[in-house]
Amino acid sequence: MSVFVWNDSYSVKVRQFDAEHQNLFDIINELYDGMKMGKGKEALGPVINKLITYTERHFSSEEAALRRANYAHLDQQITQHRAFVARVKKFSQDFASGAAGLSVEVLDFLKDWLAQHIKGTDQQYSEPLNAQGIR
Repeated sequence: MSVFVWNDSYSVKVRQFDAEHQNLFDIINELYDGMKMGKGKEALGPVINKLITYTERHFSSEEAALRRANYAHLDQQITQHRAFVARVKKFSQDFASGAAGLSVEVLDFLKDWLAQHIKGTDQQYSEPLNAQGIR
């Protein structure tokens, strides 16, 4: 069972980015599944590492498409993306130093941030990108 389930309300109407967002949901659900099995701490390290690598690649491709489309709010996207990566890297440092109860904090942050970012910020680029033929 997943804690974070993809549905069309998250669609940004760009196939590549919808697929990448769905992969982010899968990563979050990996952490949740580990927590359900009582192995949240064991799952957390690999999930954090995967998130850092995957989101940097996803954000880079998203920002490149927005740059090509001369998207008016690119700076806002970049700022939010950098803040996300910084926060996840901070979680990685906290994890490495043995912080307790981090799995729940990370899971809550990821669920909230990703839902708000996709539905709030990312969906704003649907129309401009679609108008440029990016679907």
